[in-house]
Amino acid sequence: YLAEYLNDLGVLYAEVRFAPQQHQLAGLSQKEVIEAVVDGMKRAEKDFPEVTLRLINCLMHKGPDADFNMKENMETVEATKETLGKYVVALDLAGYENTGDFMKYAPLFEKAHEYGIPYTIHSGEMGDGSHLLDALKMGAYRIGHGIHCVDNPEWLKAMVDTQIPMEVCVSSNVGLVRDYASHPVRKMLE
Repeated sequence: YLAEYLNDLGVLYAEVRFAPQQHQLAGLSQKEVIEAVVDGMKRAEKDFPEVTLRLINCLMHKGPDADFNMKENMETVEATKETLGKYVVALDLAGYENTGDFMKYAPLFEKAHEYGIPYTIHSGEMGDGSHLLDALKMGAYRIGHGIHCVDNPEWLKAMVDTQIPMEVCVSSNVGLVRDYASHPVRKMLE
C-alpha cells in the first residue's frame, strides 16, 4: 500500500523508518523482522518501479532514559549491521525524547560508526534542545527535527556551523502545543 500511495503522489524516493524492536510479538528476531520488510519492499519495487524505497531502522527512546531499552537498541544496531545494503541504508534514534542523560545513547552510535552504518538522531524536537549538541557529539549524519535549535543561540550556532542537515517535518511537529503559523521552520531557514 505504501508504494502505491507514494507512486500516486509522484514520489520517486522514500526512506521508510520503522523500529524492528516494535514488531516482535510473533516471535521473530529483529533481523527476521527487517528481512520481512525488505522482502515486501522488493515486491513493491516490482509493482511500482518508479518508486525507490529504502529502509532506516529505528532505535527507540523509551522509558526514563537510554538504559531502559539499551539491550533492544543494541540488537537493532547488530541487526542493521547484518542487513545493511541495497535496501537497509541507515539507523535512526526516534521516539519521544526522554529526560535522562542523552549521552547514554553514545555506545549505540559508537558501534554504528565502527560498523560503517550512517545514522540520524532525532533530537531537539520534544525534549531539551541541548540534546542537539549531544547528537552532534555522537556524530549524527543528520538531525531529526531539531526545531528547538532556535531556542538558544548556542544551539542554533552549532547547527549552522556544522551544516548537519535537519529533517524537519512541519506536519509532524504541529499539534496541541504548536500550530503551522508558530512553527519555527521560517526562523530556522533564516
